[in-house]
Amino acid sequence: MINLRCLTLAICAVLVVVCFGLKAQSPAPIGSAADALIGIWSYEEGYVPGLHGELIVSRAGSNWRASLAGAESGFHLTGHEVRFSFAGNRGEYRGTLIKNGRTISGFWLQPSGSTQDNNDPGGSGQPFASPLVLKRAGRNLWRGTVRPLENHFTLYLKIFRNSKGTLVGTFRNPEMNSTGGSSQLRVNRDGSSVQFAVQPDPAKPEIRLNATLTTPDQLQMLWPDLGHTITLTRRKSAQASNFFPRPPGEAKYVYRQPPLTGDGWATARARDVGMDEAALARLVQRLVDADPAASRPGLIHSMLVAYRGKLVLEEYFFGFDRDQPHDTRSAAKTFA
Repeated sequence: MINLRCLTLAICAVLVVVCFGLKAQSPAPIGSAADALIGIWSYEEGYVPGLHGELIVSRAGSNWRASLAGAESGFHLTGHEVRFSFAGNRGEYRGTLIKNGRTISGFWLQPSGSTQDNNDPGGSGQPFASPLVLKRAGRNLWRGTVRPLENHFTLYLKIFRNSKGTLVGTFRNPEMNSTGGSSQLRVNRDGSSVQFAVQPDPAKPEIRLNATLTTPDQLQMLWPDLGHTITLTRRKSAQASNFFPRPPGEAKYVYRQPPLTGDGWATARARDVGMDEAALARLVQRLVDADPAASRPGLIHSMLVAYRGKLVLEEYFFGFDRDQPHDTRSAAKTFA
């Protein structure tokens, strides 16, 4: 039997929490100076981490040496294992001598990403490994080329009034899911000072991000996951097309068979293997129409459907494509 007294106390507690939340999220007056912030803003940076270029490994007796882009590292062989790193966290190599010493087969480990956040969003603080084979180029000499993956960071900000009239901001980062700690944050402006705030858990401190409007079209702020100050610039929708699943104004999606690319996948039309192409088209269109600024957005980067050994659907969103290296994060466990 339900205890009415306990039920009444529980209802009162919920009302207190709700009232507190409503008070904390009272919207700024419509038409205020804060509304001048409404729109899409973006920032991006890219760089190649660590060393890159021709890697040369040489041996003189029992002493081994590696050189790359002016940096050098001495090491000793352990069995057939070839391992060395360059000082200053500029990269390392792990390989094995094979084919009677004619080849060193291994991996180049480029330095970790630029993020300083201990929560390590998307695993961006981990080093990435790329296959690298060094081939004998002379007596006691091996060569190969280090081509690190470029680190790229894009941050979008959309400021708008939600259905309750509250001015909110949504940060979206496709590379490592860096969102500022929440899907939507309240926006308050005091002169050139702009604050983004939210308290998703009443038991924890409020999340606050402070920014400065340096010009009407530039917003400067410290982004915690990068560990340095960035400048977001106001953009038109066409200038921030990758904020959306597909560029604004694109025609309605029509089903198409994936192309043959020589990657080992046989492709077919969905109808030829017994699948409903209209249903697949509706699914893709639903992803295209999804609002990336929603409180619980469906930020799908790619969708592939294989049936009866044939690839019948291959679609990409938010500016990604089949040739772009992608950080699969925890999904990598499925493949590994």
